[in-house]
Amino acid sequence: MPRAEGINLSATLEAALAEQLRIRRRGRWRTENAGAVEAYNRDVDDNGTSAITRAASNVAICRLQESQRDHAGTYPLLLDVQSDLLEPLNTRVVVPLSLAAPARTRAMQALTPKLPVAGKEYVMVTPQLAGISMRELGALVDTLSSERAKIIGALDLLITGI
Repeated sequence: MPRAEGINLSATLEAALAEQLRIRRRGRWRTENAGAVEAYNRDVDDNGTSAITRAASNVAICRLQESQRDHAGTYPLLLDVQSDLLEPLNTRVVVPLSLAAPARTRAMQALTPKLPVAGKEYVMVTPQLAGISMRELGALVDTLSSERAKIIGALDLLITGI
């Protein structure tokens, strides 16, 4: 009967097993690292984040939040690009977003793609990727899941050069 409906049982089972493995690995990682995460969070609470002081803007890879920083006029939005696996940490890896400017080169478009937010275009300022405290994030504005390919592509270019 599933075959008549065009359902590939092997592929469906394989996908379900892969998802179950992912869930178990995530749970195991969180359990094994709970103490270290707690110690890390205490350290961040006590000492703040690293010397990186410039921030800018996001779901686990695509949550877009307001910037609480004093430079929010330049970078009003922060794109949270950290995996939700690491959600227990008190820090997030973010990329600032600024309003789009008209003239840009092709290479920079891959590194700093335009992203639509509430009817406006913003530029993902990927070279200014930073780690910040959760306290520096404002309200959730939107998710940019539909722009995931652009976001991952920009991060790949920044990190791997391809």
